[in-house]
Amino acid sequence: MKKSHLPMVVCLILLTGAPLHAQTAEESAAWLQSKLRTYVFIPGYSTSVSVSASSAVLPRGGDEVTETKDGVTHIIKVLTNYSRVRFSDVTDVVKVTNPHYSTSVRLTGHFLLCWTNTTDHPLGCFSSLNADFFFSDSTPSDEIDRIVKAIRHLAQLNGAKLVDDDLFK
Repeated sequence: MKKSHLPMVVCLILLTGAPLHAQTAEESAAWLQSKLRTYVFIPGYSTSVSVSASSAVLPRGGDEVTETKDGVTHIIKVLTNYSRVRFSDVTDVVKVTNPHYSTSVRLTGHFLLCWTNTTDHPLGCFSSLNADFFFSDSTPSDEIDRIVKAIRHLAQLNGAKLVDDDLFK
Protein backbone atom coordinates (compact mmCIF):
# COMPACT_ATOMS: atom_id res chain seq x y z
CA MET A 1 0.00 0.00 0.00
CA LYS A 2 1.26 3.42 -0.87
CA LYS A 3 2.12 5.84 1.92
CA SER A 4 -0.40 8.36 0.59
CA HIS A 5 -3.28 5.94 1.24
CA LEU A 6 -2.28 5.14 4.81
CA PRO A 7 -3.75 8.28 6.48
CA MET A 8 -7.03 7.78 4.60
CA VAL A 9 -7.25 4.13 5.68
CA VAL A 10 -6.55 5.04 9.32
CA CYS A 11 -9.24 7.75 9.24
CA LEU A 12 -11.72 5.33 7.65
CA ILE A 13 -11.06 2.72 10.35
CA LEU A 14 -11.49 5.31 13.11
CA LEU A 15 -14.70 6.69 11.62
CA THR A 16 -16.34 3.30 11.13
CA GLY A 17 -15.34 1.98 14.56
CA ALA A 18 -17.67 1.69 17.52
CA PRO A 19 -19.26 5.00 18.43
CA LEU A 20 -18.06 6.61 21.63
CA HIS A 21 -20.69 7.33 24.27
CA ALA A 22 -20.04 9.33 27.39
CA GLN A 23 -22.67 9.59 30.09
CA THR A 24 -24.55 12.86 30.31
CA ALA A 25 -24.73 14.75 33.59
CA GLU A 26 -28.33 13.59 34.04
CA GLU A 27 -27.41 9.93 33.47
CA SER A 28 -24.46 10.20 35.84
CA ALA A 29 -26.59 11.90 38.52
CA ALA A 30 -29.29 9.21 38.29
CA TRP A 31 -26.69 6.42 38.56
CA LEU A 32 -24.93 8.17 41.45
CA GLN A 33 -28.16 8.77 43.38
CA SER A 34 -29.11 5.10 42.99
CA LYS A 35 -25.73 3.92 44.31
CA LEU A 36 -25.57 6.41 47.17
CA ARG A 37 -29.09 5.55 48.31
CA THR A 38 -28.05 1.90 48.37
CA TYR A 39 -24.72 2.23 50.14
CA VAL A 40 -24.42 5.48 52.13
CA PHE A 41 -24.64 5.10 55.89
CA ILE A 42 -25.58 8.16 57.93
CA PRO A 43 -25.48 7.43 61.68
CA GLY A 44 -28.78 8.29 63.34
CA TYR A 45 -30.32 9.62 60.16
CA SER A 46 -32.61 7.94 57.64
CA THR A 47 -33.01 10.46 54.80
CA SER A 48 -31.11 9.68 51.63
CA VAL A 49 -28.68 11.69 49.58
CA SER A 50 -30.26 13.85 46.86
CA VAL A 51 -28.32 14.25 43.59
CA SER A 52 -29.05 16.37 40.52
CA ALA A 53 -26.94 17.04 37.42
CA SER A 54 -25.39 20.12 39.04
CA SER A 55 -25.54 19.62 42.82
CA ALA A 56 -26.07 17.23 45.72
CA VAL A 57 -27.40 17.39 49.26
CA LEU A 58 -25.40 15.12 51.55
CA PRO A 59 -26.98 14.51 54.98
CA ARG A 60 -24.40 14.47 57.77
CA GLY A 61 -26.51 13.38 60.75
CA GLY A 62 -28.83 14.99 63.23
CA ASP A 63 -28.54 16.96 66.45
CA GLU A 64 -31.22 16.89 69.11
CA VAL A 65 -32.17 20.10 70.83
CA THR A 66 -33.19 19.17 74.37
CA GLU A 67 -34.63 20.87 77.39
CA THR A 68 -34.49 19.56 80.96
CA LYS A 69 -37.37 20.27 83.35
CA ASP A 70 -37.69 18.75 86.80
CA GLY A 71 -34.83 16.34 86.08
CA VAL A 72 -36.46 14.99 82.88
CA THR A 73 -34.88 15.68 79.48
CA HIS A 74 -37.28 16.34 76.61
CA ILE A 75 -36.37 16.46 72.94
CA ILE A 76 -37.68 19.75 71.60
CA LYS A 77 -36.67 19.21 67.99
CA VAL A 78 -34.11 17.45 65.82
CA LEU A 79 -31.93 19.60 63.61
CA THR A 80 -30.62 17.92 60.51
CA ASN A 81 -27.09 18.71 59.36
CA TYR A 82 -26.30 18.49 55.67
CA SER A 83 -23.81 19.72 53.11
CA ARG A 84 -25.10 21.40 49.97
CA VAL A 85 -22.56 20.70 47.23
CA ARG A 86 -22.41 22.31 43.79
CA PHE A 87 -20.33 20.03 41.58
CA SER A 88 -18.72 23.08 39.94
CA ASP A 89 -17.15 23.91 43.34
CA VAL A 90 -15.49 20.51 43.83
CA THR A 91 -11.68 20.58 43.66
CA ASP A 92 -10.95 16.98 44.68
CA VAL A 93 -12.70 13.68 45.41
CA VAL A 94 -10.94 10.93 47.36
CA LYS A 95 -11.79 7.65 49.03
CA VAL A 96 -10.76 7.68 52.70
CA THR A 97 -10.13 4.38 54.45
CA ASN A 98 -9.64 4.17 58.18
CA PRO A 99 -9.52 0.90 60.13
CA HIS A 100 -11.50 2.46 63.01
CA TYR A 101 -14.35 3.91 60.90
CA SER A 102 -16.28 2.96 57.81
CA THR A 103 -14.88 3.98 54.43
CA SER A 104 -15.88 7.46 53.32
CA VAL A 105 -15.64 9.68 50.29
CA ARG A 106 -14.39 13.20 50.90
CA LEU A 107 -15.19 16.04 48.53
CA THR A 108 -12.93 19.08 48.84
CA GLY A 109 -13.98 22.53 47.67
CA HIS A 110 -16.17 25.35 48.94
CA PHE A 111 -19.51 24.09 50.22
CA LEU A 112 -22.27 25.08 52.61
CA LEU A 113 -22.77 23.13 55.83
CA CYS A 114 -26.30 23.83 57.03
CA TRP A 115 -28.63 22.79 59.81
CA THR A 116 -32.36 22.77 59.40
CA ASN A 117 -35.63 20.93 59.89
CA THR A 118 -35.82 20.43 56.10
CA THR A 119 -33.31 20.90 53.28
CA ASP A 120 -35.57 23.56 51.72
CA HIS A 121 -35.40 26.04 54.60
CA PRO A 122 -32.02 26.16 56.36
CA LEU A 123 -31.91 27.67 59.83
CA GLY A 124 -28.26 28.58 59.35
CA CYS A 125 -25.27 27.79 57.16
CA PHE A 126 -21.54 28.29 57.20
CA SER A 127 -18.78 27.68 54.70
CA SER A 128 -17.09 24.29 54.76
CA LEU A 129 -14.04 23.04 52.88
CA ASN A 130 -15.00 19.35 53.01
CA ALA A 131 -18.11 17.27 52.55
CA ASP A 132 -17.87 13.65 53.67
CA PHE A 133 -20.22 10.73 53.43
CA PHE A 134 -19.76 7.26 54.85
CA PHE A 135 -20.51 3.87 53.37
CA SER A 136 -21.94 0.83 55.09
CA ASP A 137 -19.36 -1.86 55.85
CA SER A 138 -20.94 -4.15 53.23
CA THR A 139 -20.19 -1.75 50.36
CA PRO A 140 -17.72 -3.32 47.90
CA SER A 141 -14.50 -1.33 47.55
CA ASP A 142 -14.71 -1.34 43.75
CA GLU A 143 -18.21 0.16 43.97
CA ILE A 144 -16.84 3.06 46.07
CA ASP A 145 -14.11 3.56 43.43
CA ARG A 146 -16.81 3.79 40.73
CA ILE A 147 -18.75 6.31 42.84
CA VAL A 148 -15.60 8.46 43.18
CA LYS A 149 -15.20 8.36 39.37
CA ALA A 150 -18.85 9.34 38.87
CA ILE A 151 -18.52 12.33 41.22
CA ARG A 152 -15.32 13.42 39.46
CA HIS A 153 -17.12 13.07 36.10
CA LEU A 154 -20.06 15.20 37.28
CA ALA A 155 -17.68 17.81 38.67
CA GLN A 156 -15.82 18.02 35.35
CA LEU A 157 -19.08 18.24 33.39
CA ASN A 158 -20.00 21.21 35.59
CA GLY A 159 -16.70 22.99 34.91
CA ALA A 160 -14.84 22.11 38.13
CA LYS A 161 -11.06 22.44 38.15
CA LEU A 162 -9.99 19.19 39.82
CA VAL A 163 -6.61 18.50 41.38
CA ASP A 164 -4.39 16.48 39.04
CA ASP A 165 -3.68 13.26 40.94
CA ASP A 166 -0.89 12.31 38.52
CA LEU A 167 1.02 15.55 39.01
CA PHE A 168 3.96 14.07 40.98
CA LYS A 169 4.00 10.48 39.71
